[in-house]
Amino acid sequence: MAHVQVNIPAFLEVAALAARQVGVMARRLQGQVANEGKAVDGLAHLDAHIQRMHVAKTAVDEIAQDILITALAPLLPQSNTLLDGEEETPGKALLPADKGDYVLVIDPIDGTLIYTEGGDGYSTNTALLHKGQLAAALLYYPALDVAYWTDGQSAYRAYDFAVCGMAKAERLSLPQQVNSKEIFVYWAVDAAVKAEITAAGYTIRRSFQPARGADPVATLFDGQIGAAVLHGIQVRDIVHGAIFTCAGAELRDWAAQPVEWPLQGGALGKVTVAAGPLDPLLAAILRKHAT
Repeated sequence: MAHVQVNIPAFLEVAALAARQVGVMARRLQGQVANEGKAVDGLAHLDAHIQRMHVAKTAVDEIAQDILITALAPLLPQSNTLLDGEEETPGKALLPADKGDYVLVIDPIDGTLIYTEGGDGYSTNTALLHKGQLAAALLYYPALDVAYWTDGQSAYRAYDFAVCGMAKAERLSLPQQVNSKEIFVYWAVDAAVKAEITAAGYTIRRSFQPARGADPVATLFDGQIGAAVLHGIQVRDIVHGAIFTCAGAELRDWAAQPVEWPLQGGALGKVTVAAGPLDPLLAAILRKHAT
Protein backbone atom coordinates (compact mmCIF):
# COMPACT_ATOMS: atom_id res chain seq x y z
CA MET A 1 0.00 0.00 0.00
CA ALA A 2 1.02 3.62 -0.43
CA HIS A 3 3.30 5.28 2.13
CA VAL A 4 1.82 8.70 2.82
CA GLN A 5 2.80 11.59 5.04
CA VAL A 6 -0.79 12.28 5.98
CA ASN A 7 -1.64 10.91 9.41
CA ILE A 8 -4.16 8.28 8.31
CA PRO A 9 -5.61 7.43 11.76
CA ALA A 10 -6.19 11.14 12.37
CA PHE A 11 -7.69 11.55 8.90
CA LEU A 12 -10.14 8.71 9.52
CA GLU A 13 -11.04 9.97 12.98
CA VAL A 14 -11.91 13.40 11.59
CA ALA A 15 -13.66 11.90 8.55
CA ALA A 16 -15.80 9.80 10.87
CA LEU A 17 -16.78 12.79 12.99
CA ALA A 18 -17.60 14.89 9.93
CA ALA A 19 -19.62 12.04 8.37
CA ARG A 20 -21.64 11.71 11.57
CA GLN A 21 -22.35 15.45 11.49
CA VAL A 22 -23.46 15.15 7.88
CA GLY A 23 -25.64 12.20 8.88
CA VAL A 24 -27.42 14.16 11.59
CA MET A 25 -28.19 16.95 9.13
CA ALA A 26 -29.26 14.59 6.34
CA ARG A 27 -31.65 12.62 8.55
CA ARG A 28 -33.12 15.79 10.04
CA LEU A 29 -33.71 17.48 6.68
CA GLN A 30 -34.80 14.51 4.57
CA GLY A 31 -38.21 15.29 3.13
CA GLN A 32 -37.83 19.02 3.87
CA VAL A 33 -35.41 20.11 1.14
CA ALA A 34 -36.20 20.49 -2.53
CA ASN A 35 -34.48 18.74 -5.40
CA GLU A 36 -33.08 21.92 -6.95
CA GLY A 37 -31.40 20.09 -9.83
CA LYS A 38 -28.22 21.03 -11.66
CA ALA A 39 -27.18 21.43 -15.27
CA VAL A 40 -25.43 18.39 -16.74
CA ASP A 41 -24.64 18.13 -20.44
CA GLY A 42 -24.78 15.02 -22.61
CA LEU A 43 -27.63 13.15 -20.94
CA ALA A 44 -30.18 13.11 -23.77
CA HIS A 45 -29.31 9.54 -24.83
CA LEU A 46 -29.88 8.11 -21.34
CA ASP A 47 -33.13 6.75 -19.96
CA ALA A 48 -35.23 9.03 -17.79
CA HIS A 49 -34.24 7.48 -14.45
CA ILE A 50 -30.50 7.81 -15.14
CA GLN A 51 -31.02 11.42 -16.19
CA ARG A 52 -32.84 12.15 -12.94
CA MET A 53 -29.99 10.57 -10.97
CA HIS A 54 -27.42 12.82 -12.65
CA VAL A 55 -29.24 16.11 -12.22
CA ALA A 56 -30.46 15.62 -8.64
CA LYS A 57 -29.06 18.11 -6.12
CA THR A 58 -30.19 19.63 -2.83
CA ALA A 59 -28.83 22.16 -0.37
CA VAL A 60 -27.87 19.19 1.80
CA ASP A 61 -25.35 18.07 -0.85
CA GLU A 62 -23.66 21.47 -0.80
CA ILE A 63 -23.60 21.91 2.98
CA ALA A 64 -22.40 18.34 3.50
CA GLN A 65 -19.52 18.79 1.08
CA ASP A 66 -18.29 21.90 2.87
CA ILE A 67 -18.55 20.19 6.27
CA LEU A 68 -16.26 17.44 4.97
CA ILE A 69 -13.81 19.76 3.22
CA THR A 70 -13.58 22.14 6.19
CA ALA A 71 -12.90 19.25 8.57
CA LEU A 72 -10.32 17.44 6.44
CA ALA A 73 -8.40 20.21 4.66
CA PRO A 74 -6.23 21.08 7.71
CA LEU A 75 -4.91 17.50 7.77
CA LEU A 76 -3.72 17.59 4.16
CA PRO A 77 -0.80 19.27 2.35
CA GLN A 78 -2.92 21.90 0.66
CA SER A 79 -0.47 22.73 -2.13
CA ASN A 80 -0.16 19.04 -3.01
CA THR A 81 -3.78 17.88 -2.66
CA LEU A 82 -6.29 17.91 -5.50
CA LEU A 83 -9.98 18.00 -4.56
CA ASP A 84 -12.30 15.70 -6.50
CA GLY A 85 -15.64 16.98 -5.21
CA GLU A 86 -19.15 16.46 -6.51
CA GLU A 87 -20.49 19.99 -5.98
CA GLU A 88 -19.34 23.56 -6.62
CA THR A 89 -19.17 25.05 -3.13
CA PRO A 90 -17.22 27.77 -1.30
CA GLY A 91 -15.27 25.14 0.64
CA LYS A 92 -13.40 24.16 -2.50
CA ALA A 93 -11.25 27.27 -2.02
CA LEU A 94 -9.56 25.51 0.92
CA LEU A 95 -7.94 23.05 -1.50
CA PRO A 96 -7.22 25.14 -4.61
CA ALA A 97 -4.46 23.00 -6.17
CA ASP A 98 -5.17 21.79 -9.72
CA LYS A 99 -2.92 18.75 -9.32
CA GLY A 100 -1.20 16.87 -6.55
CA ASP A 101 0.18 13.61 -5.23
CA TYR A 102 -2.89 13.39 -3.01
CA VAL A 103 -6.52 13.43 -4.12
CA LEU A 104 -9.33 14.05 -1.65
CA VAL A 105 -12.45 12.43 -3.11
CA ILE A 106 -15.83 13.52 -1.76
CA ASP A 107 -19.39 12.63 -2.68
CA PRO A 108 -21.36 14.39 0.05
CA ILE A 109 -24.62 12.57 -0.69
CA ASP A 110 -24.14 9.61 -2.99
CA GLY A 111 -27.65 8.78 -4.09
CA THR A 112 -29.23 12.22 -3.99
CA LEU A 113 -32.26 11.03 -5.95
CA ILE A 114 -32.76 8.22 -3.43
CA TYR A 115 -32.47 10.80 -0.66
CA THR A 116 -35.02 13.17 -2.18
CA GLU A 117 -37.46 10.32 -2.72
CA GLY A 118 -37.30 9.27 0.94
CA GLY A 119 -35.09 6.21 0.51
CA ASP A 120 -32.42 4.95 2.89
CA GLY A 121 -29.71 3.81 0.46
CA TYR A 122 -27.88 7.14 0.26
CA SER A 123 -24.40 7.59 1.72
CA THR A 124 -21.67 10.13 2.35
CA ASN A 125 -18.40 9.08 0.73
CA THR A 126 -14.85 10.23 1.43
CA ALA A 127 -11.58 8.80 0.14
CA LEU A 128 -7.92 9.80 0.01
CA LEU A 129 -5.76 8.67 -2.89
CA HIS A 130 -1.97 8.93 -3.02
CA LYS A 131 -0.11 8.39 -6.28
CA GLY A 132 -2.66 5.91 -7.60
CA GLN A 133 -3.10 4.02 -4.33
CA LEU A 134 -5.99 4.10 -1.89
CA ALA A 135 -4.68 5.56 1.38
CA ALA A 136 -7.98 5.80 3.26
CA ALA A 137 -11.73 5.86 2.72
CA LEU A 138 -14.91 6.11 4.75
CA LEU A 139 -18.50 5.55 3.65
CA TYR A 140 -21.49 6.14 5.94
CA TYR A 141 -25.17 5.34 5.43
CA PRO A 142 -26.94 7.76 7.82
CA ALA A 143 -30.42 6.22 7.50
CA LEU A 144 -29.06 2.70 8.07
CA ASP A 145 -26.50 3.92 10.64
CA VAL A 146 -23.68 1.73 9.37
CA ALA A 147 -20.23 2.83 8.23
CA TYR A 148 -17.40 1.18 6.32
CA TRP A 149 -13.84 2.40 6.17
CA THR A 150 -10.28 1.45 5.35
CA ASP A 151 -6.85 2.64 6.43
CA GLY A 152 -5.43 1.41 3.13
CA GLN A 153 -4.54 -1.93 4.71
CA SER A 154 -7.74 -3.51 6.02
CA ALA A 155 -11.50 -2.97 5.81
CA TYR A 156 -13.83 -2.33 8.74
CA ARG A 157 -17.53 -1.94 9.49
CA ALA A 158 -19.38 -0.44 12.46
CA TYR A 159 -23.06 -0.34 13.27
CA ASP A 160 -24.63 2.29 15.62
CA PHE A 161 -22.16 4.70 14.04
CA ALA A 162 -24.08 7.89 14.89
CA VAL A 163 -23.59 7.35 18.63
CA CYS A 164 -20.61 5.01 18.88
CA GLY A 165 -18.48 6.04 15.92
CA MET A 166 -15.71 3.53 15.29
CA ALA A 167 -15.96 1.96 18.75
CA LYS A 168 -17.89 -1.09 17.50
CA ALA A 169 -15.55 -1.75 14.57
CA GLU A 170 -15.30 -5.23 13.12
CA ARG A 171 -12.57 -6.17 10.67
CA LEU A 172 -13.95 -7.54 7.42
CA SER A 173 -12.75 -10.30 5.16
CA LEU A 174 -13.75 -11.61 1.76
CA PRO A 175 -16.81 -13.85 1.52
CA GLN A 176 -16.12 -17.59 1.55
CA GLN A 177 -18.76 -18.15 -1.12
CA VAL A 178 -19.88 -15.83 -3.89
CA ASN A 179 -22.99 -15.84 -6.05
CA SER A 180 -21.03 -15.70 -9.31
CA LYS A 181 -24.20 -15.40 -11.43
CA GLU A 182 -25.43 -12.17 -9.78
CA ILE A 183 -23.59 -9.21 -11.30
CA PHE A 184 -23.79 -5.47 -10.69
CA VAL A 185 -23.41 -3.68 -14.03
CA TYR A 186 -22.96 0.08 -14.09
CA TRP A 187 -25.43 2.00 -16.23
CA ALA A 188 -22.69 3.30 -18.58
CA VAL A 189 -21.63 -0.19 -19.69
CA ASP A 190 -22.52 -0.61 -23.36
CA ALA A 191 -25.92 -2.16 -24.03
CA ALA A 192 -24.37 -4.86 -26.23
CA VAL A 193 -22.16 -5.99 -23.34
CA LYS A 194 -25.15 -6.07 -20.99
CA ALA A 195 -27.07 -8.15 -23.53
CA GLU A 196 -24.25 -10.68 -23.77
CA ILE A 197 -23.98 -10.92 -20.00
CA THR A 198 -27.72 -11.54 -19.70
CA ALA A 199 -27.75 -14.05 -22.57
CA ALA A 200 -24.97 -15.98 -20.82
CA GLY A 201 -27.28 -16.62 -17.87
CA TYR A 202 -26.19 -13.90 -15.44
CA THR A 203 -28.62 -11.75 -13.48
CA ILE A 204 -27.80 -8.06 -13.77
CA ARG A 205 -28.38 -5.70 -10.86
CA ARG A 206 -28.66 -1.97 -11.40
CA SER A 207 -28.21 -1.23 -7.69
CA PHE A 208 -26.13 -2.62 -4.84
CA GLN A 209 -29.13 -2.30 -2.52
CA PRO A 210 -31.49 -5.27 -3.00
CA ALA A 211 -34.33 -3.77 -0.94
CA ARG A 212 -35.17 -0.90 1.35
CA GLY A 213 -33.55 -1.38 4.75
CA ALA A 214 -30.79 -3.57 3.33
CA ASP A 215 -27.13 -2.61 3.65
CA PRO A 216 -25.81 -2.07 0.10
CA VAL A 217 -22.15 -2.79 0.89
CA ALA A 218 -23.09 -6.04 2.59
CA THR A 219 -24.02 -7.39 -0.83
CA LEU A 220 -20.28 -7.37 -1.58
CA PHE A 221 -18.96 -8.62 1.74
CA ASP A 222 -21.68 -11.27 2.05
CA GLY A 223 -21.04 -12.58 -1.45
CA GLN A 224 -24.49 -11.71 -2.79
CA ILE A 225 -22.87 -10.10 -5.84
CA GLY A 226 -20.21 -11.97 -7.77
CA ALA A 227 -18.65 -8.89 -9.38
CA ALA A 228 -19.16 -5.26 -10.23
CA VAL A 229 -18.69 -4.51 -13.93
CA LEU A 230 -17.93 -0.83 -14.44
CA HIS A 231 -17.16 1.64 -17.21
CA GLY A 232 -16.61 5.36 -16.68
CA ILE A 233 -17.64 5.38 -13.03
CA GLN A 234 -16.31 8.20 -10.87
CA VAL A 235 -14.06 7.18 -7.97
CA ARG A 236 -16.45 8.96 -5.58
CA ASP A 237 -19.26 6.64 -6.72
CA ILE A 238 -17.34 3.41 -6.10
CA VAL A 239 -15.90 4.10 -2.63
CA HIS A 240 -17.61 0.95 -1.33
CA GLY A 241 -15.78 -1.06 -3.98
CA ALA A 242 -12.53 0.66 -3.04
CA ILE A 243 -12.98 -0.36 0.59
CA PHE A 244 -13.76 -3.90 -0.60
CA THR A 245 -10.35 -4.07 -2.31
CA CYS A 246 -8.68 -3.43 1.04
CA ALA A 247 -10.25 -6.65 2.32
CA GLY A 248 -8.50 -8.48 -0.52
CA ALA A 249 -10.83 -7.95 -3.49
CA GLU A 250 -9.31 -7.11 -6.87
CA LEU A 251 -9.59 -4.04 -9.09
CA ARG A 252 -8.82 -5.15 -12.65
CA ASP A 253 -9.49 -3.99 -16.17
CA TRP A 254 -11.68 -5.99 -18.51
CA ALA A 255 -8.57 -7.77 -19.79
CA ALA A 256 -8.01 -9.00 -16.21
CA GLN A 257 -4.94 -6.82 -15.60
CA PRO A 258 -4.45 -5.04 -12.25
CA VAL A 259 -5.43 -1.36 -12.25
CA GLU A 260 -4.36 1.56 -10.06
CA TRP A 261 -6.72 4.30 -8.98
CA PRO A 262 -6.68 7.46 -11.17
CA LEU A 263 -3.76 9.72 -10.28
CA GLN A 264 -5.96 12.82 -10.35
CA GLY A 265 -9.27 11.28 -9.30
CA GLY A 266 -12.18 11.37 -11.71
CA ALA A 267 -13.39 8.41 -13.74
CA LEU A 268 -12.17 4.85 -14.06
CA GLY A 269 -12.14 3.07 -17.40
CA LYS A 270 -13.43 -0.44 -18.06
CA VAL A 271 -12.83 -2.19 -14.74
CA THR A 272 -14.22 -4.85 -12.45
CA VAL A 273 -14.25 -5.23 -8.68
CA ALA A 274 -14.52 -8.81 -7.47
CA ALA A 275 -13.53 -11.00 -4.54
CA GLY A 276 -11.40 -13.13 -6.82
CA PRO A 277 -11.08 -14.26 -10.43
CA LEU A 278 -14.23 -13.69 -12.45
CA ASP A 279 -16.47 -16.50 -13.52
CA PRO A 280 -14.76 -17.77 -16.73
CA LEU A 281 -17.69 -17.02 -19.03
CA LEU A 282 -18.06 -13.47 -17.73
CA ALA A 283 -14.30 -12.95 -18.03
CA ALA A 284 -14.41 -14.06 -21.67
CA ILE A 285 -17.24 -11.65 -22.49
CA LEU A 286 -15.42 -8.69 -20.93
CA ARG A 287 -12.08 -9.59 -22.50
CA LYS A 288 -13.71 -9.43 -25.92
CA HIS A 289 -14.82 -5.85 -25.21
CA ALA A 290 -11.72 -4.73 -23.29
CA THR A 291 -10.38 -2.35 -25.94
